[in-house]
Amino acid sequence: METKSKYVGFQNSEAKNKTRVGSNPGILSIVSSKDGKRLSFSNEVMEELENPVKIQIAMDDENLAISENLPDNENYFNVKLTGKKSIVYAADLVNEIIEHFDLDFSDVVCMTFHEVVYIENEESKIAVIKIK
Repeated sequence: METKSKYVGFQNSEAKNKTRVGSNPGILSIVSSKDGKRLSFSNEVMEELENPVKIQIAMDDENLAISENLPDNENYFNVKLTGKKSIVYAADLVNEIIEHFDLDFSDVVCMTFHEVVYIENEESKIAVIKIK
């Protein structure tokens, strides 16, 4: 059976499908959109931190520190598990991170970061994620 197109005048897309081969998976994604603001942590990070249900966050000039127990920190953020990602919904926290690291979300809604090191603390392990 021969099929004829009813869509005369359409132009085929010239874009080619590109696959990211061997790309480094993201450790942390920061989402800042009109629909919501959140932090999304990879399964790897949360497993290293022993899958906490709440976390604490601190910042220096270049890094974000995440742990279940950070020294001299009383602020906790609840973690929601969604598929293989752990999400923290906290608009004020996202705004603070964006401002602290001077991140530009004017043309994007999501930024993903790939570098992490783990530090042993007396109380728990700390994930240090490179932002700058």
